[in-house]
Amino acid sequence: MQNRDNSKQGGAQMDLLKKADKAGSKKSKKAAIWRKKVARYLAYCVDGGLLQKKFTLMTMIEGLDRLDTDNQLLI
Repeated sequence: MQNRDNSKQGGAQMDLLKKADKAGSKKSKKAAIWRKKVARYLAYCVDGGLLQKKFTLMTMIEGLDRLDTDNQLLI
């Protein structure tokens, strides 16, 4: 009798673990989608979308030589 109760509890625990796994994967998918949207927005901003010709990828590249040596090593 006690064996049956233990097996039922073990099955219930496994179900809870599976549900938690699914919830975690849903959260990670949502996080990945959010990161993708943010990355696309930042790429849009850097490619002249935000300040048009005043701030583009080329202005960033041209400004690399103005960085300190320590900061250049970070890039």
